[in-house]
Amino acid sequence: MAGEHDVAATPAIAQGMAHSIAGAQLQVIADAAHLPNVERHAAFDTTLLAFLPR
Repeated sequence: MAGEHDVAATPAIAQGMAHSIAGAQLQVIADAAHLPNVERHAAFDTTLLAFLPR
């Protein structure tokens, strides 16, 4: 997961990492910066819980 407005670990950087890891998926958390789990905790939790059963 990446925050939409993260300037340190941008969504583009996260996408590059996701492309290099087999089975990885990138989810960008809207209206979040570097700490989406704190800044947008509900969206982060929902995204994480949807991913875990896979």
